[in-house]
Amino acid sequence: TPAEVTAPAVPLADLAGGFAAATAICAALVRRAATGEGCTLDMSLTEAALALQAMHLPGAQEPAGAGRGEGMLTGGLASYRPYRCADGAWLAVGPIEPKFFATLAAAIGRPELVERQYDPSAQGDLRAELDAVFAARPAAEWEALLVGPDGGGACVCRVLHPREVGEHPQVAARGAVLPVPGAPDRRMPASPYVVDGVRSDSPAGDS
Repeated sequence: TPAEVTAPAVPLADLAGGFAAATAICAALVRRAATGEGCTLDMSLTEAALALQAMHLPGAQEPAGAGRGEGMLTGGLASYRPYRCADGAWLAVGPIEPKFFATLAAAIGRPELVERQYDPSAQGDLRAELDAVFAARPAAEWEALLVGPDGGGACVCRVLHPREVGEHPQVAARGAVLPVPGAPDRRMPASPYVVDGVRSDSPAGDS
């Protein structure tokens, strides 16, 4: 419920800290190659996670700052939030830029919605209208309309269950999900690092 706080399913601080450390190490190595000087790196998991709030934290100091679920990227903007479809499945709708929202509005037959995209006083009504639009069809139909060649610029995708992720065409084509070693019926993310066309954890990357 809105009154409850639930921990995210992703260990954000650990992952952010790891990526921040890797980036800092790379920068330090480039500096050493250029100057011959080493350095001391001071990395913090807390500060790495805090850096992810770069867009949210500045507005939090305002007396009338956005409440929970009311920020531009947390549900307050009608063109950047999830919507439930007729079959109970969800669409992640994210055309935050005007050109993408115009593509979405045209695809759903509501081009007049474009003029209200950023109007603060219109967000409630706009959300209600989009709620009704997306609730009229199952998610697969919306996906076919909005993710295909004619609607690819709409920035919309169906919200997938974790077991479905590996079957997504882009994920499957890029080999971004791999069997867990010793448990081939389970899946895990592949390394996101692809160098010269080879993933760092692929068999070719080990050779």
